[in-house]
Amino acid sequence: MTENPTETPGGKLSLLAKFGARYSLEPSKVYETLCKTAFASAQSQEQVVALLVVADQYGLNPFTKEIYAFPDKGGGVVPVVGVDGWNRIAQQRPEFDGIEFRYATAMVTPKGGQPCPEWVEAVVYRKDREHPVVIREYLDECFRPTSPWQSHTKRMLRHKALIQGYRVAFGFHGIYDPDEAEAIAEHQRTPAFAGKPVADRVAERIGVNRETGEVIDAEVTEDAAGATEAGQTADPGAEAAADAFTGPDAANGDSDEEPPGRGALFDADDPDRPATTGDKKKLSEAIAHVPTEWAKAYRKRFGGRSNSELTHGEIVAFTAAAVKEALA
Repeated sequence: MTENPTETPGGKLSLLAKFGARYSLEPSKVYETLCKTAFASAQSQEQVVALLVVADQYGLNPFTKEIYAFPDKGGGVVPVVGVDGWNRIAQQRPEFDGIEFRYATAMVTPKGGQPCPEWVEAVVYRKDREHPVVIREYLDECFRPTSPWQSHTKRMLRHKALIQGYRVAFGFHGIYDPDEAEAIAEHQRTPAFAGKPVADRVAERIGVNRETGEVIDAEVTEDAAGATEAGQTADPGAEAAADAFTGPDAANGDSDEEPPGRGALFDADDPDRPATTGDKKKLSEAIAHVPTEWAKAYRKRFGGRSNSELTHGEIVAFTAAAVKEALA
């Protein structure tokens, strides 16, 4: 990193001085300390200042890791906010009037994880609103094969509901939770899609025709097949996350494998049959590329049911709608 930005003109000096006054430190010490701790992933003065702008906007303390830098593969950084930081920015809002959680009665066990409610709802109350904001997060959409999720599955799902509830209730933007930052990095690491326009990467990853928006029946695209032949998976992160979830019927020994003769994505003669693993993977991948609020609103068409509860036809309809939204 280059010289200390406190020596440069403009807003950088005042911003560092502001943080220095807040924590009783010299501006130069603020810069030096953050470059070695919370913002160690920053590659330039500009990135440090950009992170400080976000921290200042939301009143977050980078010294206690309420906000920190997560490196992306393009040489930039993603501003990550931990659960303590999300609680701070919500609870310091004067209109905040509390939060409560609701839990599904059905329990599921993800592969490698602990028994957990199928979904968790965060109910966020605002003093200036008649009705609370209610956000439901589903385990099969959130679970990741990482140590925190495997050892504290219920807590992590509650954290996801809390974060999304705050985000929707107060319109927080430009900040991410740790899972989202890791997902961004995982997608950037995917060799099969490197260097392609975002819309093309989304289309190929989901499995649709970029020009027409039609769903491709083949299980893998040309790029994904090439990666597989080379001994790689097209998207290791997405595959691991999708494969990790066993579904609510796993404990009863019910199989969720693709039945014989069901290679195509959609079987027009049997739309009411149970969804397969392939169906769910395509839907999960499609949902990953659309706004969370859109996905939740569309899910209401199916009574708010989770992916594991949807039929083959319902999942195909959901996937097609998500693809269209992602490519819009």
